[in-house]
Amino acid sequence: PPSLQTDPTYDLVVVGGGISGLAAAKLFRDAHGSQAKILVLDNHDDFGGHARRNELDVDGSTLLGYGGSQSLENPSKYSPAAKQLLRDLSIDVERFYSYYDQDFYADRKLGEGLYFDRATFGVDRVIASPLGGFFGEPLAGDALLANVKQMPIPKASQDAFARLLAGGVDYLGDMPAAQREPWLRSISYNRFLADQAGMPPEVIAILQDSWLQLYGVGWDAISAYQAANYWLPGTWELGLPIEEEEEEPYIFHFPDGNAGVARALVRNLVPGSIPGTGMEDLVTARADYAALDRAGQNVRIRLNSTAVKVAHSPDQKTVDVTYVERGDLRRVRGRHVVLACYNNIIPYLCPEMPQQQAEAINYASKAPFVLGNFAIRNWRAFEAAGM
Repeated sequence: PPSLQTDPTYDLVVVGGGISGLAAAKLFRDAHGSQAKILVLDNHDDFGGHARRNELDVDGSTLLGYGGSQSLENPSKYSPAAKQLLRDLSIDVERFYSYYDQDFYADRKLGEGLYFDRATFGVDRVIASPLGGFFGEPLAGDALLANVKQMPIPKASQDAFARLLAGGVDYLGDMPAAQREPWLRSISYNRFLADQAGMPPEVIAILQDSWLQLYGVGWDAISAYQAANYWLPGTWELGLPIEEEEEEPYIFHFPDGNAGVARALVRNLVPGSIPGTGMEDLVTARADYAALDRAGQNVRIRLNSTAVKVAHSPDQKTVDVTYVERGDLRRVRGRHVVLACYNNIIPYLCPEMPQQQAEAINYASKAPFVLGNFAIRNWRAFEAAGM
């Protein structure tokens, strides 16, 4: 590591400028006073971590989208500390009820659809989804049968899919209740569909990626027990002790998703960096990135700075953080350090980490998962299809 320390010793150095890192900086400052010296390092060119914002220029107009995490999910169940954090940031979740049009899709008779592509199924076809999904309940009765008959799969597969979606069958038969959960955890949902429910490959292929947006992988890699947790077809009569929690509506998000929360944290930490005082003016406010890392201010946010080593100083009373900024190796020192970065990289950054803790961190895996924002100038084709 470089011998020269580039900054005065900080009270706190945070590695990672996402919501958790920014919140750690705020909570530390609240506990130790406004004069606490804090540095937040982040390897990206913007703060927010997974809570990024996308700005799209479409025909001269700016459209905002979320570039990462989108929603404050079930905020009424947040811990007292998390609720207080939002209040400190002037984020009132109750206001989303007036900002979000929950009847937008219903008023336009829009639901979810399934698209069958020509390369796989021999025809391009869009049908109403029989699975319910985010916008409605699963189809039933005659509507279900009529829908399944539109699927470009063999009639035997259509009949099998209709039986599966109709429900009413316990596919585990006389298996004792105590054995069901561990057994379902041991097999994939795809294996359950094939071996227990007798579903043909076409049915399994249609369901395969139905929860890709949640897990990042298909049902060939997720347990049948997890499928039962989300009430997927074939699991409704298994008698598992699964409590269906009442969820709040999925409305608690800014136009740029949780980037709004990150922006509120930065505005709170670095006065003058983002204008405004309320949650509404966060949306269109322009951030002054030059204000984030000015010498002399108590909280500094340093972007494009990749931590490469975190270790105690020789006297064990402080912690040295070595990082790379624009190709140069630098070192800062903190009386306290919080690693709020990508969790799996921490054992490689921190050589002093106990082996047992490193093994626990490495047990987790991360699925690569990419979402795209697309601006559509004319959406009438979707409206005409009812999707």
